[in-house]
Amino acid sequence: MIAIFWNLAHRVVGKMVSTLSSGLSHVWNQVWKEKGRTKMSEQNDANQLRAYVVVGRTPASAIFGADEEMAITYRYGECEPAEVVFRTRYLDKGYEVPVPEDLWVEARGKAMGLIPAAEMLANGARDLATIISVSVNASMGKIDIELAFDATPGVQEHEYFQSFVPEKNLTVVPGRKIDCRATAALVSALTPHSDRERIMRAISQYSLALEYWSPGSELLCVAHLFMGIEALKSVALKQHLHETGLTKEQLGERWGYQQDRRKSIDQYLDHEVRMRILHGGDTESHQKAKYVSDNFEHGFRNFGDLRPKAREVVVATARHLRTAIVRLAGVDAEVRDLLLAPPFDTPRGPLKLTKYLWGQLLGDTGNLAAEGQQYPICHWKSSLGKVVRNEDGGYSFSPTETFTMSLGSGVRFKPGRFEVWDGSCVQEVPRSPVQSSTS
Repeated sequence: MIAIFWNLAHRVVGKMVSTLSSGLSHVWNQVWKEKGRTKMSEQNDANQLRAYVVVGRTPASAIFGADEEMAITYRYGECEPAEVVFRTRYLDKGYEVPVPEDLWVEARGKAMGLIPAAEMLANGARDLATIISVSVNASMGKIDIELAFDATPGVQEHEYFQSFVPEKNLTVVPGRKIDCRATAALVSALTPHSDRERIMRAISQYSLALEYWSPGSELLCVAHLFMGIEALKSVALKQHLHETGLTKEQLGERWGYQQDRRKSIDQYLDHEVRMRILHGGDTESHQKAKYVSDNFEHGFRNFGDLRPKAREVVVATARHLRTAIVRLAGVDAEVRDLLLAPPFDTPRGPLKLTKYLWGQLLGDTGNLAAEGQQYPICHWKSSLGKVVRNEDGGYSFSPTETFTMSLGSGVRFKPGRFEVWDGSCVQEVPRSPVQSSTS
């Protein structure tokens, strides 16, 4: 078993350990392992904190292997460290292999009550899930709390809470597999990073964009992506100055700043850093993304005027932001190249298949709808026909469709074509070549 464990200022036998500073906000300590669990201390402290368990789940567009889980020791502010474990829930649905369904999250920590525990542990899990989503470049869903209970040993009464989370009809299977080692490396790089807070803001914005990632929602995606770009301006500038050995004034001169301009040098460098570094010199995507973001945020244009431009640059803007996050996080070259290569270079939104039925209604009648109905309609049922596990550990599936037409007397349906589209992907709009400059 390979185990990589980072913990606060002490060594765990048999595991690789690094010492971390606690910081002022979030600290993550991360472990990747196959099977097995790291038990938390049950020792009660003088403040009479009690031990709690919070369990949540959500549909996600990427999966952990059946024998994998990721545990992260997480500290929120001045709270006690808590362990958050991520895994994929596999169910036996009668197919050749167990079917991956939900992202399953279990958090254990100490708090003064059930509600504070649920808030702290659930919010911690949601923050950490955003890092996983950037690593795998896929929606990891919106974690809903299903269970929360007091697990303090040696007491007779335990608070308990459960939320009704309905089981959903399984019609689509997540196929992208999370690379645990690469995700571990990303968490490890972020933990001691001097600009962790700003990078985490960008990660949160990128993760939100992934939750909207589907055809027709490009406007909201670009709005969140550009806010992520904005969060990284100072980080990118600081790193570029460090790498080049230049001062702000020297860099401004190199990039064409003139003191008689109305912009200050800081304002000028903000613009140039966004365009040259964070957008990789892609002038077109920078200009259009900024236009969309500014007009969306301040209400200067109607949404209908902004959607076409958002559609043109949403994929490029996502690629630029995620590339910047990975590079600025400081992961090593091997991990960076893996995260920026297929399949992780293509964003995936929430699981969705978009299906269309085309055809013609035939019949000489003034009433195409069946008696008692307002419209002619097809009653449509969809289910999973086959699920297989691929060589790389991901999954493929094929749906089964059942159609029953409900039409007026004497009306027939002549099938044309049936289409199935991946509603989790947004296709890039072709663009003409652009000039780039990152010097």
